[in-house]
Amino acid sequence: MAIEVAFIGAGGVAIPHLETLSKMRGVHVSAICDIARDRVVEIAERFGANPYANYRTLLRKESPDAVYVCVYPAAHQTMELLLAQEGIPFFVEKPVHLDLTICRKVARTAANKGLVTAVGYHFRSLKSTQAARDFLKGKKIAQVHGSWFGGMPGVHWWRQKGLSGGQLVEQTTHLVDLARYLVGEIDSVYALASKGVMTDVKKYSVEDTSVLAVRFNNGVVGAIRSGCIGGVHSRADVSLSIEGRDFTVRIDSEGAEIQAENPSRVESGQTWEEQLANGDKAFIQAVKDNDPSVVYCDYRDGANTLAVTLAGNESMKTGRPVKVRLL
Repeated sequence: MAIEVAFIGAGGVAIPHLETLSKMRGVHVSAICDIARDRVVEIAERFGANPYANYRTLLRKESPDAVYVCVYPAAHQTMELLLAQEGIPFFVEKPVHLDLTICRKVARTAANKGLVTAVGYHFRSLKSTQAARDFLKGKKIAQVHGSWFGGMPGVHWWRQKGLSGGQLVEQTTHLVDLARYLVGEIDSVYALASKGVMTDVKKYSVEDTSVLAVRFNNGVVGAIRSGCIGGVHSRADVSLSIEGRDFTVRIDSEGAEIQAENPSRVESGQTWEEQLANGDKAFIQAVKDNDPSVVYCDYRDGANTLAVTLAGNESMKTGRPVKVRLL
């Protein structure tokens, strides 16, 4: 019997998930919801699903075995909380929300029900990341530094901080999550930001650039920069470096380079769509087996990455160091 999957949100990031699931045996996308009526009708027809304009109506009329939530940060509201209360396994694209109070309720409810949950932090699943993780086991790390520098995404909600949370929360979150995954929990942060370059962009309220200084529970320190001011003459840089005595591990979307006594390079060997598919396959397997341990990142873990980035936003606003309030 096929697993029936529903989607809340049919924007750009939902499409590769839909493509993957449509090719998986024993999986059927039964319903898709989006507030853009024409778009959802078109996509639902493409994947043989029922279209909806309201997710509550979808959940009332359908009986999905699992749900994907692929909406922009400010749109989550109580979607995941409702799914958790109904006992429906769910996969959430990052970041999981903009409100940690709701996240705590979701995580607590999901845990009480033993629910399978997953978050789309796809860097975790790469064989290059796993190679870096294996190398770092038992190593004494000194510092971490990362960079997410590029152009401004074209979608309207991204440039409005109230809708996206800003670049640190919505985009650089991948590097923060990767740092947590490879180095450990982050205790406190201090962030600085600059504005004033993107003055010609309408309804623009995110930071042009920022620097997030972090202190991990194990004493490691680090810094991660963000910038959305890159243009045609700028080179994009998305990477995370982890350094210790006599070694450096550098990770980007294409692979991991280990500079040590025996240097090596491990390619990811996957396109962005294939990287997302890793998480899809793990989530569906977890749902089939009712085994939450199979996923790469569950909801609570993803919400703790959000806690770090929201602490960064608070520090940018107050000009003071901020203790990270983990779930």
